Amino acid sequence: MPTPCSTCRRQSRTCRLDLSSGFCSKCVARGSKCDLMVTQKDWDKLNASRSELRRKLAEARVSRDNAHARMLEAFAREERLMQQLQLLDQKEGEMIRRELSSIEELEALERAAEGQRASSVAPSSSAVVSPSGWSGLDFSALEGLEFPGFGDETVQVSDRNSSNV
Repeated sequence: MPTPCSTCRRQSRTCRLDLSSGFCSKCVARGSKCDLMVTQKDWDKLNASRSELRRKLAEARVSRDNAHARMLEAFAREERLMQQLQLLDQKEGEMIRRELSSIEELEALERAAEGQRASSVAPSSSAVVSPSGWSGLDFSALEGLEFPGFGDETVQVSDRNSSNV
């Protein structure tokens, strides 16, 4: 016999065909399954198994394709969100720059206003009244008050029309 059944091959035995059954005589004697002769039922099982595996393979491929599409959608969504976040970060930076610029501009305006106030409060040389121009001033409200003079000298206002004041 050219090809032994799988049981005889595993046990390294000589496989002999039982003509009445079409199976190996040793398998028939033991009552074990013999694959020496393939029946229509065996072919049908093989074809059914193949069909089931092909169906499952097709389902797996559809599932993989769906998962791949979902993954691509998730990557695209992630990319869009990252771009939106980047735009918000840029907008925030621009807002901070504008705010700082406004603050610096306001501070410059405040400094300029303070400079103008200080220059208007500080006596200028043209605003000082020289002693020769004091003769027309009324010093009556200052009578009896003492004012420090130069050095250890104290000046007392006593005569309104005095030019020694």
